[in-house]
Amino acid sequence: MIIGLLYWIVAAACWAYALAYGGKPVRWAFACFVIAMLGTTAATPGSGFAGVVGLVKVEAWSRMNPVLLATDTLYFLGLYAAALSCRRHWLIWSAGLQFICVATHFGPLLDPGTNAKLYRGLETVWSIPMLATMVVGIFKDRRYERRVVSTYPPSWRGPA
Repeated sequence: MIIGLLYWIVAAACWAYALAYGGKPVRWAFACFVIAMLGTTAATPGSGFAGVVGLVKVEAWSRMNPVLLATDTLYFLGLYAAALSCRRHWLIWSAGLQFICVATHFGPLLDPGTNAKLYRGLETVWSIPMLATMVVGIFKDRRYERRVVSTYPPSWRGPA
């Protein structure tokens, strides 16, 4: 229960930082995140408020969930499209981590006897590094932009 609640507190703090300082790519990634969160809530029984506090029914993870696979795939495609359309490197890392999340869905498909707790753990563990790469990436992007602006006069930076 505490772990699920702690995750949502950390996620809210990370997204608040990202939305405050990240710009257009972050807004796109956040929209994809919200859609994925709603899709995940709909795809896994008992994941409404119970999912927020970490009380999801383990039976929901006893086999491959096609709706959850579709949700995670759409989230990956959204991050991938955002990564292709801008110069932010953290989006590439986030899309790659989400791709690993999508790939974990094929474990239970290949081995129906996969442990439900293992499947849930492998499928959800990638969200923590995604949040970390987002925050660190935005911080580094802002630091780089400040350094470029302070180093070169406006006439050297090219067109705005």
